[in-house]
Amino acid sequence: LGTVMFIGHNPSITYLSEYLIGDILGDVPTCGVVSIKFDVQEWKLISQGLGSLDFFVYPKQFNF
Repeated sequence: LGTVMFIGHNPSITYLSEYLIGDILGDVPTCGVVSIKFDVQEWKLISQGLGSLDFFVYPKQFNF
């Protein structure tokens, strides 16, 4: 398949992430990164709730 990266602002990036994984993440904060994996062979097969959350990281998780 391949890899795609979406970069955006809220609330759209949170809505898109939640739509694709079919679950609630809450607010994706500034500099947050959401990785979603799909078990499909073609991009056109991706739809609501088919993704699985790989990871969700954001700056406040780290002690800087």
